[in-house]
Amino acid sequence: MRFTTLRVLLLIYVTLPLTLVGLLVARFVNYRKKITPARQISSSQSAVLITGGRMTKALHLARSFHAIGWRVVLTDGEKYAYCGPKYSEVVSAFRTHLDLAKVGETAYLDSLCKIIIQENIDLVIPVSSPKSSLPDAKLQLVIDAAVKKGIKEKATVVFHGTPEQIGTVDDKFLFCEKASKLGLSSPKVFRMTSYAEVEQFSLADYSDQSFIFKSINYNPTARLDENVFGPDDQEKLLAYARSVDISAKSPWVLQSYIEGREYCTHGTAVNGKLTLFCCCESSAFQVNYAHVHKPTIEQWVATYVGKERLTGQYSFDFIEEQQGNIFPIECNPRTHTAITTFYNTTRLAESYLAKQDTSEEQNLDKSTSVVPEPNAKPTYWLAHELHRIFRPLAGETSLHAVKRIWRGKEAVYDPADPRPFLMLHYVHIPYLLLGLLRRGSKWKRIDFNIGKIVEVGGD
Repeated sequence: MRFTTLRVLLLIYVTLPLTLVGLLVARFVNYRKKITPARQISSSQSAVLITGGRMTKALHLARSFHAIGWRVVLTDGEKYAYCGPKYSEVVSAFRTHLDLAKVGETAYLDSLCKIIIQENIDLVIPVSSPKSSLPDAKLQLVIDAAVKKGIKEKATVVFHGTPEQIGTVDDKFLFCEKASKLGLSSPKVFRMTSYAEVEQFSLADYSDQSFIFKSINYNPTARLDENVFGPDDQEKLLAYARSVDISAKSPWVLQSYIEGREYCTHGTAVNGKLTLFCCCESSAFQVNYAHVHKPTIEQWVATYVGKERLTGQYSFDFIEEQQGNIFPIECNPRTHTAITTFYNTTRLAESYLAKQDTSEEQNLDKSTSVVPEPNAKPTYWLAHELHRIFRPLAGETSLHAVKRIWRGKEAVYDPADPRPFLMLHYVHIPYLLLGLLRRGSKWKRIDFNIGKIVEVGGD
């Protein structure tokens, strides 16, 4: 594995001269373009803290908030101290917080609260990782307690759901049950907390139905497994169940498998009102985003967040059958990378500042949702597309990747703000690879979109 890691590092730096030439040419062509606040809709003292600073989606939020006059502070764990977005022209400060996995929830939240106090933050937007979504829901309580004790002078709003709301939507079983109770379409779900429960479940009882077996807790490796089982696959299901950890702390779900087109969505909600929405065709490893108009999916999302009176960011995944029926697969209560499709509008930031509306009729009215601009190009990550030129996806040729580059928008690169692109590829990712090389750790892939290397057995 060390040889593979070293080979990738060498390959990255071989491209550096070409990248520098390309950036210089692009800077010359766009020399008049500068990043400056487009207009100010809030006090000049307003400051936003965006977590998950290594991710492209955090960079897009930072650029949008800067464009409307806000001071932007990014934060992430110490592991990502050299992440690309840290070096953006729009970022006033970058702060590291304690690692949740190393120090636990209390110390993690306390470290975030200290940053909020020191930077005089007005608004926190958690660009959460899968494991921090629920802890981030408790940050508001920590901040409010600091204000009450006089440790903090002014209130700060955390743009996130409550622990109960996040716990419900983040649980594949509870989420589907809730959707069904609200009268919305939903697949059949069965919660499994032991191998014995899987053994007792009879696939043969559902002769016309297949099931997908998924971990309720986030599992970066198992989520890519081929784990769909039909009525005659009882032994295969049991064999797979024996290969994974199933317990009350690591529950799994059997969910009815639905054939059709998969879509991913991002929704920003304020007090039950869907203020921003985008929908994109999806895949197991998603690194291309182009908004598609799907009114039935948008209405489903607007109805769910409206009836639950949600505030925060909710990314629902759907399957659309050939007949047009839609079914939710799961909900990830955090920012979706699909927000990169809002790269050419400040309305991304504005949707987080929308006035809270108490009218249920208006809350369910999807017509007020911000959607990507009609002229927005599909977004992609250059490193991934270059890889696909030499190793095309199944059913594609190298030309498909070339066309995506030609017709789309590189998600990180901005000619007026080129440093995040440069630092992501030649500092951030190499720094992570050097750590893997030193430890001899095994890894599966590089996710340039979220600034992370997926390790075997990692998070």
